[in-house]
Amino acid sequence: MDDPLDYIKKCKSHIKRTLVSMSKRTGMTVSQVTDEVLYTGLLEMQEMDAQGYGPEGFKAKPHFT
Repeated sequence: MDDPLDYIKKCKSHIKRTLVSMSKRTGMTVSQVTDEVLYTGLLEMQEMDAQGYGPEGFKAKPHFT
């Protein structure tokens, strides 16, 4: 079985490469790219929440009392 820390290191390395690449393409700093990515994700989560989707991405069932 693979070491979970190896998986985390791979993910971290991939994310770093992606952010650096986006930074070079856009002319923004890595910090600015990170802020934009996080902000966009937050907006998408709020939109899904407003549409009634639950944490797993499935449409929440209405609760009747």
